[in-house]
Amino acid sequence: MVKMIEASCKPDALTRTIPAGQAWLVIVKASATNNLDTNRAAYWKAALVYRPSGGSATRQGSVASVIPDIESDTNWGGVNITISGNDVLATVQGKNGVNINWRVSWEILPNTE
Repeated sequence: MVKMIEASCKPDALTRTIPAGQAWLVIVKASATNNLDTNRAAYWKAALVYRPSGGSATRQGSVASVIPDIESDTNWGGVNITISGNDVLATVQGKNGVNINWRVSWEILPNTE
């Protein structure tokens, strides 16, 4: 599954509930520019998330950078893959006082058909 959105620094860019008994490889790609077109960034992250039968969703270890973050302003917060309840979220964080236009896509590879 691939989902793409455009958002202006929306904190929870993408959200999906993990069914019990599944593990997913989650891959997130994002590009961003500020509203003045003076700064830009690109991110590519991956994480393994899972939800055991009868348990809560968990991220296995930390989020990996598939490529190093590419940023003209290193004060941008970037992209993260987090868990909230039984949901996996792709989140973006910009910089206070700066309007950032994000394009975010993710691919979820579940361990089931």
